Amino acid sequence: MSSPDELDTADLAAARPRRRLTAWLVQRWHRTAGVAAAAFLVFLALTGVLLMHSDRLGLPTAQVENRWVLDWYGIRPPPPPVAYQSGGHWFSQLGEHLYVDTTEIPFAEGVLLGVFANGSSTTGDEWLLITDVQALVVDGSGTVLERFGRESGLPAGLTAAGRDAAGQVVLASGAGRFHFDATLGEFVATADSAAVHWSSAGTPPAAIATAITHAYRGDGLSLERLLLDLHSGRLFGTLGVVVVNLAALLLLFLAASGLYLWSRRAGRHR
Repeated sequence: MSSPDELDTADLAAARPRRRLTAWLVQRWHRTAGVAAAAFLVFLALTGVLLMHSDRLGLPTAQVENRWVLDWYGIRPPPPPVAYQSGGHWFSQLGEHLYVDTTEIPFAEGVLLGVFANGSSTTGDEWLLITDVQALVVDGSGTVLERFGRESGLPAGLTAAGRDAAGQVVLASGAGRFHFDATLGEFVATADSAAVHWSSAGTPPAAIATAITHAYRGDGLSLERLLLDLHSGRLFGTLGVVVVNLAALLLLFLAASGLYLWSRRAGRHR
């Protein structure tokens, strides 16, 4: 019959191959995980450093203009811009935005129906913009000087804007015709059925169309936002987040397996 000491020695001898196999497997997976994580760590470090210096690099205000990236985010171009030319300026509409040349006009709403030189202006550098929901008086820099809405008699359901033979601005709606009284700053119903030259939209010059399209598509997608989405994996949706989470687990495995292998080597040298 074997003694207890002999049994312990036999158990230890049998356990050694299992320990060696475990250590070999851990070491093998540790190396594989290290190679797989290397590229991710480099990418994470680069994007992290850039984000740490985001303000200094101007990333919050730098706009992304790459067509493929904007398409990926769903920021697609609207239909081609329409425009009216008046007094050496182009007044364009792109989506919901209105522009004088390449400068966006604030507070603008509705569909642009016509643009007219403001006859009551003393400087000659003012225009009356008519949309289907409001009228704006703006200058050549795009500054809004006055706004007119329903409280000023602007009719609902506007369909067209133009000038009559006397030079008055005339609006057409389902309720009839209205003309703009520049002195009163109001729109007044009129029964006059005289001929009206109705405004017709054209196409702005290519340089203006390109500039406002870039401005429109770049709005809302800063370089900082793009880097944040890359850093977190959100740029690629759910799959990207899953990959980042798996990479994080891979790093935890590297740390744990590294400690295990270190502890084995330290135990050998005792």
